[in-house]
Amino acid sequence: MKIKIKKGTGLKIEGPASITFIDGKIDVHGIELRRREKVSIAKGKQITIMAVDDSILDVSLGEDGKYEELEAEPVPYEWREGVNRVIREIVASDKIVILGDANSGKSIFANYLINQLL
Repeated sequence: MKIKIKKGTGLKIEGPASITFIDGKIDVHGIELRRREKVSIAKGKQITIMAVDDSILDVSLGEDGKYEELEAEPVPYEWREGVNRVIREIVASDKIVILGDANSGKSIFANYLINQLL
């Protein structure tokens, strides 16, 4: 199914699913996708997509896969600030520790951080 997302909004997709980027400009956990690039989401995993520009995606949902449109940017301000702080201070240390409650977004934050550091 084709899904349009407007600039500044997002999409949360829970697997199993796959997306193919068709048009516009999107960011997936800190990485900008190229046209026709495909991303697969395993069962039990999720990704968030931010529309940098108005965009179109082709989304295929597997059994139990689902998506949710997000009215605001999916990456919280605190995460962006945290990543910027780590990037500024990374030269002082070669280790980063991420702590948080269960299901609080540690893995997604870590993925976003790594993508920004690449």
